[in-house]
Amino acid sequence: MVENERKFVLRTFDETRDDIVDCVNINHHYLSTLPFFEVRTCSKKDFTVSVKLGGSKQRRFEFEWTISKTWFDRLKSLARSSVKKTRYTLESEPSLDVTVDVFETGLLPGLVLMEAESNDTGETEWVLTSDSYLVEVTGNPSFYNRNLSN
Repeated sequence: MVENERKFVLRTFDETRDDIVDCVNINHHYLSTLPFFEVRTCSKKDFTVSVKLGGSKQRRFEFEWTISKTWFDRLKSLARSSVKKTRYTLESEPSLDVTVDVFETGLLPGLVLMEAESNDTGETEWVLTSDSYLVEVTGNPSFYNRNLSN
């Protein structure tokens, strides 16, 4: 399946919007950069380890496993950098997933990124007409989570 993904820096984000359908806290802890090896927790209940191989997000292999909190804590202690964010899932069209990440820590605390993913190349076009974003950062490595961590 081909996935169409776009990412934008937003000017602001209202956390009391009516179209928010989910909200989770995510902590990324990076252990190495080649391959990218991270442990992640989502709302302090789901613990995962991920290995990512390859370059761009569109052409990479990603392997992910669920791990125990004990293993998470052990691996987290080896982390070289980390970033914490709150992810909001917004109500959208059925074939479109829209999330907004508000970064709490890392190199740019307060940064707001919106990501729209679709299986249909036309579905993300509505984002391009919005005046609520500053710049599109799709494919820009400076805005990958691992590069925003410290």
